[in-house]
Amino acid sequence: MPYSPSAAADALVHPRQSHRLARLWWIRRTDGFALHLTDHDHGLTFDLFDYTPIGGAQSTAIRKAGALEEQNFEARGVISSDAITYDDLRSGRYQEAEINEYVVDWLYPWAGALQHTRYWITETNFDGERWSAQVSGIPYWLRFSTGKILARNCEHDLGDDECMVSLGPLQSAPTVNVVSTARLVFTASSLSGTSDDYWSEGDIEWISGANAGIVSKIRTYVDSSKTISLFLRTPFTIANGDTFSMSPGCDKKRSTCTTKFSNVVNFGGAPHMPGTDKLIATPTS
Repeated sequence: MPYSPSAAADALVHPRQSHRLARLWWIRRTDGFALHLTDHDHGLTFDLFDYTPIGGAQSTAIRKAGALEEQNFEARGVISSDAITYDDLRSGRYQEAEINEYVVDWLYPWAGALQHTRYWITETNFDGERWSAQVSGIPYWLRFSTGKILARNCEHDLGDDECMVSLGPLQSAPTVNVVSTARLVFTASSLSGTSDDYWSEGDIEWISGANAGIVSKIRTYVDSSKTISLFLRTPFTIANGDTFSMSPGCDKKRSTCTTKFSNVVNFGGAPHMPGTDKLIATPTS
């Protein structure tokens, strides 16, 4: 947390703060990796951390509204630092990264932050020349629904604490054999015979290769040829010999929960819930 300036420090800084303002950014990814950057022309030490200068920091007008209205802006220069690599951005490692922005007097940073704002990176974009980031404040997280949703299909994710299916025995660890379409379609070896729809809509977590640590969604699987097609291209090239862990798919239907996973006791849907036609129906007699 930033220091609170003493009365003496505040008296020293306040008359001159409009002439010596510098912004500091503490960026912390969801995997724990952190960066400390500043738009000042030389490094600053603040709150025991050293902040490295970056050039050409740009942002759109910062939207700040009252009450619980969302605060957001688009940042460009902040993600131009050499420490933020193209590969990290392309693989989505900065998605939902936390940004603490401090405004300090660069001559007296030890006096504390004059302003502290907390943001999260909600979206990253590449326009063919450079990356930009959509940055939102705390009210952004209030937009999402909380609690349970009553629906005919299951609301749980396969293998989570409420589903309670143990994924370990169901997973397979094959190897890429032949790549048919770059970063999208490939065949796998070391896969035991299963039905075509067994792996469809399942997940692949890459273990080795350029995509190691990245999760991809399976679109279709053809057992006769062991061909796997993904919904989206992987961030990096898939190469022969890459290994991955593959989990079966679940369409969240009660019949699938019963026959495929023998887990109907933990089914999270309400298949007998009446539809809208029943709710608005009028008496017939």
